[in-house]
Formats: sequence, C-alpha cells, structure tokens
Amino acid sequence: MTVGIKGYGVYVPPFRIKVEEIMQTWLNSNPVFLHDMMNLKERAVCDYDEDVITMSVDAAKNALKMAKLEAKEIGAIFLGSSTFPYVMKPASSIVLEALGAPNNTFISDVQFSGKSGTVALQICLALVGQKLAKNALAIGSDNLSIHTEPGDSFEYPASAGAGALLLGEDNLIAEIEALETYNSDTPDIYRLEGDRYLTRGGDAMVESNVGLPSHTTNAVNKLLEKLGREPKDFDYAVFHQTYGVSPFIIGRSLGFQDSQISPSLIADEVGDTGASSVLIGLAKVLDEAKPGQKILVASYGSGAGSDAFALKVTDKIGSVTRSPKVKDIINAKTYINYATYAKLDRKYQRTGGE
Repeated sequence: MTVGIKGYGVYVPPFRIKVEEIMQTWLNSNPVFLHDMMNLKERAVCDYDEDVITMSVDAAKNALKMAKLEAKEIGAIFLGSSTFPYVMKPASSIVLEALGAPNNTFISDVQFSGKSGTVALQICLALVGQKLAKNALAIGSDNLSIHTEPGDSFEYPASAGAGALLLGEDNLIAEIEALETYNSDTPDIYRLEGDRYLTRGGDAMVESNVGLPSHTTNAVNKLLEKLGREPKDFDYAVFHQTYGVSPFIIGRSLGFQDSQISPSLIADEVGDTGASSVLIGLAKVLDEAKPGQKILVASYGSGAGSDAFALKVTDKIGSVTRSPKVKDIINAKTYINYATYAKLDRKYQRTGGE
C-alpha cells in the first residue's frame, strides 16, 4: 500500500512584528529593499508561554482533528527542530504526554536545521511503510527569532511556527509518490554549544549558489529524473521560504512558473519559520488542492541539505474538513512593538539587583 498524508495541522503565533518596527530600532535596512525586493512585511513572535513544544502540540492536535483520529492510535512521533528548548532532554516525549499518545509510541527529536521537519517526515514514512507504525506524526517546529542577535539582518525574517503531518496507509488525502535528498558539509548558518545566537556564513553563501539554491536544485532535479517528469507536470511547487522572494528565485531557476509557487507563499506575512516552513506551505496548498493534482515539495536545511518529495492529491481530500485553514491562522494576529518583542524573546534580561 502507498504511504501518505491522512491529516495536517499548523500553528503560527498570533503576535507579529512589522519590519518597519525593526528598522526604526536599528536603521540597518529600508522598506524598498524588504518590501519590494525581499517580499517581507512582517513575521511571527512567540509569546512567553510558547515554544517549539507548545507549537508542535497545537499543530499535531489540528492534524489529528482533521484525520478524525485519537491520540491513542498514534504509533510514532518524530519532531524536527533546530531550536529545541532543551539541550539534553527530548521535546518529543513532552509532545507525546501532552497529546495523550501511548507510551510505547516510537518517538525522537530530529535536528537538521531548516529541513528537520522533512527528515522527521522521512522517518515516519519508513516506519509506516515497514508496518512498524499504523499512524505516524511528523512535526517541524522552530523559533528562529529567539536565537537571532538583535540588530542582525536575519532579525527581519527570523520567525516561529509549526506544521504537522499525520501519515498512514488508509484514508489518505495525499499520496507520497517518491522522495530524494541532497546533502553536503556547507557552514552557511550554525550555532555552537553554549552560543545564544546563530552564526551566519554571510549572504555570499546564497549569492555564490552554494547554500539554498544549490542543494534544492540538486534534490529537485534528482527527483524529477527519478519520476521522468518536468516542472510543468506539477500543479504546485513548495520551497523553503527565508523571505517571500526566496521560493520564486529557486522555482524559476528550476523551470517552475510563479503560478505554481504562489499558492504556498507564507514568508511575506510570517517570515522564515525554519523546520516548519515547507510543512506550513504544503498545508496552505492542501487547503485548496483538488483530487488528482500533483505537488512538489523541497525543503532546505543549513549545514546543508535539501529533501524533495512528490505528492498526489486523492479523492479523499473533499471529505475532510480543512479547518482551521492556514490563511485564517496567518490572519489571526496582534501587532507588537520592538520593546515587547525584545522582552518576549528575552533579548535583554536583568542579571542582578532587586
């Protein structure tokens, strides 16, 4: 039997900060560059009581609700993130308990920067395919903002969010037809043990085509070759989104049309959600997808690597309640100023005194 998606769920923090608010603090960019060239207006910020774990639980609950499945029926939970709250303690065990899944559920945390979520998807795909789990939750969740240094240019897109896919072999709304991967040792973005903030190799990593463009292109081309297909054979294309312009640059270079890419766009309004970027983008596409349509998904993780998947939407898509929709989650927002954002992200803390 074919393994595929039975349900999906998304969570994006309601708090948002506009790029103008960050600009007014640091004076290190301008609206024309961010709005017109990079296609970025605002991004999400976690509240005091939100993190990778809480966002994962909310996204997973939405996925279970869509599939009309109870937590006791879950056989595997794999959580991908690059910003886990604990350095030495699994986050996936907390997600298991919060959902009420069985204690004999296969679980683990997965870390591969921005493609951590699709690595979790690969593992769940294998476990279901080998009959070791009937239903498996693949989750991607990140809070990049909390590990971004104040005043750094990455502070504009560094965002937060979670996406969850419930995999199985029955009642599928989308089948996973094939996958490919491409990886190398490329130090474009990293964070060492003990470091609070991310270290970036610089914009040259993108401009010289050694980071996001190179890895995504290789993974997608390998997938197209395996399937014997061309970009025009897909109805949708979902790529990792650092800025709103990123998926279009990658997609055009591969031969995809903007009309195939734009339905998945989220970064213009919520920024770079890390390991959940393509999962949220895919969910947005599935919100409107019709039976028989084909979807290409390609993630990217710094360090570096890309996973590419080919999906086919089934007739079951019309029988599920696609709610809450991604666009509604994105539109449910409250704007905050830079001072509030800095406090929520714990950028500045009192170290002494009363």
